[in-house]
Amino acid sequence: MKRNIAFVLLIALLLVPTLGSCAEKHNYGEWIEESAPSCTQPGVKGHYYCADCDTFFDAEKNPVSVEDLVIPAAGHVWNNGEVSVEATCVSTGTKLYTCTVCDKTKTEDIAINPAGHTYGEWIPAVAANCGTGGTLGHYHCADCGKNFDADKNELATIDTEPASGNHIPTGDWIIDKDSTCYSVGSKHRVCSICGQPAETEEIPLEAHTYGDLIEATDPNCGYAGTVAHYHCEVCGKDFAATEDKEELETIYDSTRPAVGEHTYGDLIPAVPAGNNSEGTVAHYHCDICGKDFDADKNELDSIYEQGGWSICV
Repeated sequence: MKRNIAFVLLIALLLVPTLGSCAEKHNYGEWIEESAPSCTQPGVKGHYYCADCDTFFDAEKNPVSVEDLVIPAAGHVWNNGEVSVEATCVSTGTKLYTCTVCDKTKTEDIAINPAGHTYGEWIPAVAANCGTGGTLGHYHCADCGKNFDADKNELATIDTEPASGNHIPTGDWIIDKDSTCYSVGSKHRVCSICGQPAETEEIPLEAHTYGDLIEATDPNCGYAGTVAHYHCEVCGKDFAATEDKEELETIYDSTRPAVGEHTYGDLIPAVPAGNNSEGTVAHYHCDICGKDFDADKNELDSIYEQGGWSICV
């Protein structure tokens, strides 16, 4: 704030018009203390000022010009700077400078350093094997991706000989997929050198799980008769009750179709919904095929009344 006042004062001194002359005696007034300059603003030397004749005086009360009172701005005094971002082989860096007087800061770019590679640790040579090609010993720069020899000369390639592809299978077979009666399985063994799959084989189809013989059934009102057969629970197929167990397209016997006559029995009365039970409509029930029918003997999807639940309060 003091620096700003000094600057305003200086401007005022330059602009004040001549008010008159002091033929007999100057009105020096109070001594005006020196205002020190800042890095960017000029200061003012200590002086007297006679407002009557618009004249400035030094400590010995000798007249001085306005220019003689001005103390030039000091300018920033920068420190040696600190690197805030290191330059690499592919990107510029940044250096931060701070003024030791006013704490103002400035930044300066640090040029890309082509030799500033991040070599890291030495990577030993790798011999080629069945699954991996060989490589030279080298340094690797993580910034630019280039590789370098032991003397840090850039390498065009680190590859030596290619992978041989000659795997050596070892150990037990590892099951990748079990086989079933309808799906071939697979298995593999790993390579003793690289640990990758080295040998694969198919696992043949398994035999059907025939289970017990299912006896033939007579036709009824809803279904044709069925032949005696075996049924595989895995693939869902049916097989003839013969020695070769030939696969069947259908288990229904075309020579014994459904009889078509239901045993309706007596009409079962409707039952109203109870506190915790559904209501049912009046219906017939066929004991042979298990289906239900309305009073006109039309087949029902359900005997229960929709919304027939009653809640006990």
